[in-house]
Amino acid sequence: MQACRGLSIDRARQYKMRSSCFAQIGVHLRSGDASIEAALDRGTVEAECGSAEICELELELKDGDPAELFQVAQRLAKATPLALELRSKSERGYALVGGANAEAVKAKEIHIPANATSADAFKIVGWACLRQIAGNHDAVLRGDPDGIHEMRVGLRRLRAALSIFSEMLQDHESRYVHGELKWLTGELGPAREIDVFIKRVVQRLQAHRAHKDAARALCEDVLRRGGDAYRRAMDALTSARYRGLMLLVAGWIETGDWLTAEDELASARRQRSARAFATKELSQRRARIVKRGRKLLELEPHKRHKLRISAKKLRYGAEFFACLFPRAKAAKLRKSFLQALKELQDCLGALNDIVAHEELTAKIAEDAAAGKSRGQLPFIAGVASGQEESRTDSLLHKALDQHRGFARAKPFWR
Repeated sequence: MQACRGLSIDRARQYKMRSSCFAQIGVHLRSGDASIEAALDRGTVEAECGSAEICELELELKDGDPAELFQVAQRLAKATPLALELRSKSERGYALVGGANAEAVKAKEIHIPANATSADAFKIVGWACLRQIAGNHDAVLRGDPDGIHEMRVGLRRLRAALSIFSEMLQDHESRYVHGELKWLTGELGPAREIDVFIKRVVQRLQAHRAHKDAARALCEDVLRRGGDAYRRAMDALTSARYRGLMLLVAGWIETGDWLTAEDELASARRQRSARAFATKELSQRRARIVKRGRKLLELEPHKRHKLRISAKKLRYGAEFFACLFPRAKAAKLRKSFLQALKELQDCLGALNDIVAHEELTAKIAEDAAAGKSRGQLPFIAGVASGQEESRTDSLLHKALDQHRGFARAKPFWR
């Protein structure tokens, strides 16, 4: 018997099936003042290039408080291992046709209406980020490095949104969600770090014939560590904690406590124009980066890391709010602004990678010295660390140049 593993939530409509053979069993539920239809769908989405079996429980709110819908979903997920599914059946069918089934899902362009409030904008951004996170679930379980990367991008974007909209998100539930997103990011981090280390350090060493044997030993050691890191990521994504988190975030975005705070200030923040909010927030974040970056050469690695995170949040924010400034002149300014910001972020990211790589090579050498690895590893780990350290000075000066270019780039939101 096919197991029911998916849980789709629809606040307003049924998903339309494009290419399928399905059996559906439906019942009506009452929860509080809400009327909910629960339908068990079992069948296959088919295309010429392949098929995908589907067995999922679809919940549709017919009437009443949307919060009740998410509470029912949470109760069901605790009783049986259901995972949130945000793709419609037709989307899964089109993915088969396009050969994109279980491939990494990149961030999609965000559209915020011109008359949107700040609360409206956060909901739109939140759902877009959650779709990217959930959409990479299968790719991560397949061991796809791009899936790991894109899920982490989705997590970083959502965490950036929490920071950008923080004045509306002062409640306990929002702080709890932030902590759980940080947990999941941490579970995926080691796998991504290993992937970057192999691409940027190990492969460079393998290109030198003089280090051929030692580089092979290093590669074997790192691949072993990578296997452990990927198992950690997969364990996280198959856990009850992950499934609960996805449902929690969905309910929090749509009906969370941040929407119900009744004091005057909280209400005013929610109702503020998204465009006015974006103008203020982007301006303040840009000003802080311009100020802090002037002393970039003097910053310790952890402060450079904080500057990099600030640049990343500004970039995500600029992408979130881009559609609110649609004029042709703004589009040209946006392109040059984002390019300058990306170049700065790339340099700061490379510097942060060097620090991470040095920490990993030190760990490899330490384990080798303790007799846990092959004898060539301390030597090649030292070579790798030296090569990374030699890049620091030139990258720092390049980052300073990129910061000056960023400071000259005109904001597109004024």
